[in-house]
Amino acid sequence: MNWLLSPGNGFARLRRGLLRGGRLYGAAGLLVLLAVRVWNPWPVEAERLRMADFYQQLLPRTSESSPVVIIDIDEQSLAELELQWPWPRTLIAEMIDKLAEAGVAAIAFDVVFAEPDRTSPSIVREYLPNLDDNLFELLGAMPSHDSKLAESFKDRKVVLGQTGLWQTENAAGLRHAERITPIAWIGEDPRRFLERYPGIVDNIDELDSQAAGRGMFSLAKEGDGVVRRVPSIYKVGDQLIPALSLELLRVRNLETSHVVWADQAGISNILAAGIRIPTDRRGRIWIRFADRNEERYVSAAEVIRGEAAPGRLAGKMALIGTSAAGLGDLQATPLGYTMPGVEIHAQLIETVLERSYLIRPNFALGVELTVIFLSGVLLLIVVPIVGARWTMPLLVMLIAAVAGASWYAFASKSVLIDASYPVVSAILTFVLLAYAGYASEERNKKHIRQAFGRYLSPVVVERLADNPGKLELGGEERLMSIMFADIRGFTTLSERFKDDPKGLTQLVNQFLTPMTDVVHQWNGTIDKYIGDCLMAFWNAPLDDEQHAANACQAALEMLAALEQVNRRLAANEPPAGDPGKEKLPETLDVPGGNAELSNVYPLQKVPGAPNLAAKRPNETRQPIRLKIGIGISTGECLVGNLGSEQRFDYSVLGDPVNFASRLEGQTKNYGVGILISETTRRLAREFAALELDRIVVKGKREAVGVYGLLGDSTRAETDNFRTLERLHGQMLAAYRGQRWHEARELLAACIEQDPSLEGLYLLYGARIDHYLLDPPEPNWDGVFLARTK
Repeated sequence: MNWLLSPGNGFARLRRGLLRGGRLYGAAGLLVLLAVRVWNPWPVEAERLRMADFYQQLLPRTSESSPVVIIDIDEQSLAELELQWPWPRTLIAEMIDKLAEAGVAAIAFDVVFAEPDRTSPSIVREYLPNLDDNLFELLGAMPSHDSKLAESFKDRKVVLGQTGLWQTENAAGLRHAERITPIAWIGEDPRRFLERYPGIVDNIDELDSQAAGRGMFSLAKEGDGVVRRVPSIYKVGDQLIPALSLELLRVRNLETSHVVWADQAGISNILAAGIRIPTDRRGRIWIRFADRNEERYVSAAEVIRGEAAPGRLAGKMALIGTSAAGLGDLQATPLGYTMPGVEIHAQLIETVLERSYLIRPNFALGVELTVIFLSGVLLLIVVPIVGARWTMPLLVMLIAAVAGASWYAFASKSVLIDASYPVVSAILTFVLLAYAGYASEERNKKHIRQAFGRYLSPVVVERLADNPGKLELGGEERLMSIMFADIRGFTTLSERFKDDPKGLTQLVNQFLTPMTDVVHQWNGTIDKYIGDCLMAFWNAPLDDEQHAANACQAALEMLAALEQVNRRLAANEPPAGDPGKEKLPETLDVPGGNAELSNVYPLQKVPGAPNLAAKRPNETRQPIRLKIGIGISTGECLVGNLGSEQRFDYSVLGDPVNFASRLEGQTKNYGVGILISETTRRLAREFAALELDRIVVKGKREAVGVYGLLGDSTRAETDNFRTLERLHGQMLAAYRGQRWHEARELLAACIEQDPSLEGLYLLYGARIDHYLLDPPEPNWDGVFLARTK
């Protein structure tokens, strides 16, 4: 708890930021959230619909018995009757007769008979060649199958289905508009709120003339393809057509019309079969779905064969449709699974008769906007006052209250009041307040960085910005890897630039920039720059279990990066990524007798210097080529804020630091670019490295092993390196055993194996020559005393 209240923790910073400027950003964000809800783009509406689906999945409608039976043209019926759809109308007429005999109250078709039956005799004869005239006339005189189906409609409550067309081209109008059930309205004209279908697929006149009603069975899918609402009224042209399900209810009850209530906000209710049904503003009825019940279904084949149990048909409304997958009438529902479109009409009828329909009142938007506004204002006022500890509990309580109220409205009143957007709005408002608070804190951090960044280590600056309370002296002991990297011959080089300090600065920057990038890439921390020298360390301030390996990998890549620098210098190019800088002078006059400078550390011509070429004809002009030495040591160090009370820096102290500096200095003696300590080698065994010597560096008394880092793990696995490692080990053993002639022979073999190490082996050759003339003590252990840094 003390941590939560401490001045430097994140919660405390959040509260300070909220008090300073969060309310302004929060208020602006709240207005945007309100505007988005009024605009109501599809993602917002989709989330609202998904929450309504979730409610229905948690609490679906339950029903012991259904007033509707579905006569299902299912896969079983298609297989048993061995007929493809559409069936002959005579077979459908037979099914109508069987349903009437079973005592169904009314029948509705979730299919449309838009064309004459092709199996009628008068049509079939057109496809039969070589018929004699008598048979041709006999087939033409036979009654059509459509007439038999129409005959089965007489004096029975049969409702034919129709479907809308969205295509505007060749859209057919109503062929039988005069027979459409009249729809009256009270208040505003409802037609301006309805979706308009350009055309319709109607039934042939022979059947339509005998039907007791007509209704559309087109389902209005939401943007995500789920059917949640079914239009109660359809608009085709200027004609209003009732839904198939409502028309079935009207026909069963022998009503003559439907009535619609509408106002300026939209449609609110429709009267069907004496039941006033609430709708949304566009006249759609929300269905309260129940889980699928196989008791609703009776196979069409069973009805035709007369095998359907009378108790499943008597007194019920029969909806004839299909569940066969091949007929393409499966629809996605809020319950998370598909069901045939005919069952959706059955569920709508059940919803209406049970008065269990969902209600999305026209004032729901106003309620939701009010909740969004009040919750946002509550957060804007209370969060900064109460404090950071109660910020999250307040948000959780607010979310719980909004969601609980929404669920209560659904579970007890079947009213749909959205909780998703108010909850998201509360969360976004809180996040915006938090962001504003942290943005204010970041402004303060930026001020601190600008004020102290030029004087203190970046690590210290970040810690000061995060928590000024931690700005005190102290450190901790860690096992760390330390690196020193230095340009060879920099003193001589700087003397040559004494008249051009800008050129020298540019050259050093070209060297240090890529070296720093490599260190950072391998999780290192730059401690300091000492002229041309770079000091870095690993495993602080962040933990790094691979600190030795990362330091070695960084050293290898620094050598590769140096080659890129040298190529740019040779081509006289500006530094990579900084084309605006001036180019360095191409060459520097170097006395030809100075082999070390001309071959190893070539310099540039100093602007304004006298032309020495006239005095020394043998002088050469060579491009700049930098070389570096890198030393890496691993051991226990003290790292932290080190310095004085007036000024300190985040740095590291310890014997490994001094040893790394000594190793860097010894690279020129051993002719290798990278020297690492024995501890570093032990922690980075996968790299290609050779033990070069055991030495006592200046300022030390104990002998330590030094290793030359030659490559990464890939090179360590090569046959060439393994052979070199074997020969080198044999050479060291012979050298330390004072077997000078054997050691000299192995030196030649080592040079042949890796000519790049010739300098190292020439060094050992010189030592052997010396010891041949002046042998060491018999108990000599091979340790070399390094008298220079």
